Amino acid sequence: MISKAFVWWLLIATILLLGGFYGVSLVTHIPIVLYIATIAFSVMTFLLYKNILQANDKSPRRFVTAFMASVTVKLLVTATFLGIYIYFNKDQKVPVALGMMVVYVVNLIVLVRNLTNKVSN
Repeated sequence: MISKAFVWWLLIATILLLGGFYGVSLVTHIPIVLYIATIAFSVMTFLLYKNILQANDKSPRRFVTAFMASVTVKLLVTATFLGIYIYFNKDQKVPVALGMMVVYVVNLIVLVRNLTNKVSN
């Protein structure tokens, strides 16, 4: 069962990321794709969290496999997205790459923090 704490942490992290990107966009140009990627990664983190919890209910070995697979999936999706985006938009590669790194790390922190609390109980 997905905890309310995870949903709140994920929602707060998403709002803070979107607000941060908006704040930076007041100073410099931030591509709209970062806003879309933030929401997409939050949805993906939610789905992966659900999958990891289902694996945890079956066995600890499946939990480890599901967790490692989720980190790998997110990393490959990030790399693929960045590769395609930078190939077509070379002039905006630095802000998009830095923004995606921040989105990836924040979502990973939310995922690991809540999994640690859920599994240790």
